[in-house]
Amino acid sequence: MVTSEPAAPGGDPARAEASELAPELLDLYKMAVEMSDRVSARRGAANAFFLSVQTAFIGALGITATETARNSTS
Repeated sequence: MVTSEPAAPGGDPARAEASELAPELLDLYKMAVEMSDRVSARRGAANAFFLSVQTAFIGALGITATETARNSTS
Protein backbone atom coordinates (compact mmCIF):
# COMPACT_ATOMS: atom_id res chain seq x y z
CA MET A 1 0.00 0.00 0.00
CA VAL A 2 1.41 3.41 -0.97
CA THR A 3 0.51 6.47 1.07
CA SER A 4 1.63 10.07 0.95
CA GLU A 5 1.72 10.31 4.74
CA PRO A 6 5.02 9.98 6.52
CA ALA A 7 5.49 6.73 8.37
CA ALA A 8 5.23 6.72 12.15
CA PRO A 9 8.18 5.58 14.23
CA GLY A 10 6.50 2.17 14.33
CA GLY A 11 6.16 2.29 10.56
CA ASP A 12 2.32 2.34 10.36
CA PRO A 13 0.75 5.74 9.51
CA ALA A 14 -2.67 4.56 10.74
CA ARG A 15 -1.25 3.90 14.21
CA ALA A 16 0.34 7.33 14.31
CA GLU A 17 -3.00 8.91 13.44
CA ALA A 18 -4.83 6.80 16.03
CA SER A 19 -2.35 7.71 18.76
CA GLU A 20 -2.84 11.42 17.96
CA LEU A 21 -6.63 11.03 18.27
CA ALA A 22 -6.55 8.88 21.40
CA PRO A 23 -6.38 11.77 23.94
CA GLU A 24 -9.23 13.58 22.20
CA LEU A 25 -11.36 10.44 22.10
CA LEU A 26 -10.58 9.72 25.75
CA ASP A 27 -11.67 13.24 26.72
CA LEU A 28 -14.85 12.82 24.68
CA TYR A 29 -15.55 9.50 26.40
CA LYS A 30 -14.96 11.03 29.85
CA MET A 31 -17.35 13.87 29.04
CA ALA A 32 -20.03 11.45 27.80
CA VAL A 33 -19.74 9.33 30.97
CA GLU A 34 -19.95 12.42 33.18
CA MET A 35 -23.01 13.70 31.34
CA SER A 36 -24.74 10.32 31.58
CA ASP A 37 -24.04 10.30 35.34
CA ARG A 38 -25.62 13.74 35.64
CA VAL A 39 -28.68 12.65 33.67
CA SER A 40 -29.05 9.60 35.90
CA ALA A 41 -28.82 11.76 39.02
CA ARG A 42 -31.46 14.17 37.70
CA ARG A 43 -33.72 11.27 36.79
CA GLY A 44 -33.33 9.85 40.28
CA ALA A 45 -34.16 13.20 41.88
CA ALA A 46 -37.23 13.63 39.67
CA ASN A 47 -38.41 10.10 40.45
CA ALA A 48 -38.01 10.71 44.19
CA PHE A 49 -39.96 13.97 43.96
CA PHE A 50 -42.86 12.47 42.03
CA LEU A 51 -42.94 9.41 44.27
CA SER A 52 -43.30 11.75 47.28
CA VAL A 53 -46.08 13.72 45.58
CA GLN A 54 -47.96 10.57 44.63
CA THR A 55 -47.57 9.11 48.11
CA ALA A 56 -48.93 12.30 49.68
CA PHE A 57 -51.84 12.31 47.21
CA ILE A 58 -52.75 8.68 47.94
CA GLY A 59 -52.46 9.32 51.69
CA ALA A 60 -54.75 12.34 51.48
CA LEU A 61 -57.19 10.38 49.34
CA GLY A 62 -57.19 7.54 51.88
CA ILE A 63 -57.84 9.91 54.79
CA THR A 64 -60.62 11.64 52.88
CA ALA A 65 -62.23 8.32 51.96
CA THR A 66 -62.03 7.12 55.57
CA GLU A 67 -63.61 10.33 56.89
CA THR A 68 -66.34 10.19 54.23
CA ALA A 69 -67.11 6.56 55.11
CA ARG A 70 -67.32 7.39 58.84
CA ASN A 71 -69.62 10.34 58.23
CA SER A 72 -71.98 8.40 55.96
CA THR A 73 -72.47 5.58 58.47
CA SER A 74 -73.18 7.88 61.42
